[in-house]
Amino acid sequence: PESISELKIRGDCDLSRNNLGNLPGSWSRIEIGGDLYLQENSLAALPDRFFEMEVAGSVFVHKNKLEELPEMPNQGALIRGCLNLSDNELMSLCTSFGSLEVVGELDLRNNKILMLPVNIGMLKVGGDLWLSGNQLATVPSSFAQIQVGGRLFLARNSMSALPDTFG
Repeated sequence: PESISELKIRGDCDLSRNNLGNLPGSWSRIEIGGDLYLQENSLAALPDRFFEMEVAGSVFVHKNKLEELPEMPNQGALIRGCLNLSDNELMSLCTSFGSLEVVGELDLRNNKILMLPVNIGMLKVGGDLWLSGNQLATVPSSFAQIQVGGRLFLARNSMSALPDTFG
């Protein structure tokens, strides 16, 4: 129900392994003091303002049916833990994806991502960045500016060359 937006949870919120097909539009107003678990549902989309919600920890949305992501807020978005979007049906990332900052790891493995947005170089990831198991044939030249605090994984894609900016 829409009234779920009034929730303020001090710890984790675990809604994993249900059959959720969508989340209410007001979802972005929920405050979660720990981690948010939405994995292994049937989510095909996230609410437009999903990345505006207050989550103190990590966000797990893997093993759903996401085909696209909502745009980031104008001021960018901050994930204070990890963001796991692996094992979905994502073919591309929203144009504002580069304005995202993830303190932990960002996992986009095993989707169907064909290309990355031009502004991907603005992306900040404090941990590992997982892009393995997608369908990337190349990456934009701005990719060389991504700030990754851990390891970068690009295995199992369709790349035959790297941009000159990698050298």
